[in-house]
Amino acid sequence: MKPVLILLLTAAPALGLSQQVYKCSGPGGQAVFQQAPCGVSPGGPIEVSPGNVVEGRPAGEAKVRAEAERGATVRSATARGQLLPGMTVAELQQVMGSPTVVNTDNVNGSVRQQHVYRGADGSSRYVYVKDGVVTSLQDRPAVPRAPRPGCHPPADIDNARFELGSVTRTAEEKGRIRARLKAMERNRC
Repeated sequence: MKPVLILLLTAAPALGLSQQVYKCSGPGGQAVFQQAPCGVSPGGPIEVSPGNVVEGRPAGEAKVRAEAERGATVRSATARGQLLPGMTVAELQQVMGSPTVVNTDNVNGSVRQQHVYRGADGSSRYVYVKDGVVTSLQDRPAVPRAPRPGCHPPADIDNARFELGSVTRTAEEKGRIRARLKAMERNRC
């Protein structure tokens, strides 16, 4: 019977059962905390509650659960090729690839970006990012093509000029864009 009693007494702190703690006066008048009664020095028992436990669960569990749920949602959306608000720039690029152009502004210490994706059909998709997090998306349909074969409407020429001004293009890519732009300007509608 004695081993069971010893086991219960040693397991009490781990189970959250409170032990009696006494606050006593030490030799210099300082407070001393102990498990035995104070004896001749003034003091008495105090109430001690278990720390860092919320409803029997460690603090921060809700945050960990929320991060795990967000990760699962983002992985699912990425697998479907779907863009979600709240995604990071890295997650955006996993879904959509590298943008054609990134326009960046710094407003009152906040970095805002417009990631531009141009489709081969002339459509555009603009993804807006604030401080590294996707906030919104704007789709622009393709511009109707010119009825005359071989001619290039002003919108196509403007798009080529826009691509030429991109800081993400290499010198080789800019050379190809310049050549295409010259040909387009010769056959303007």
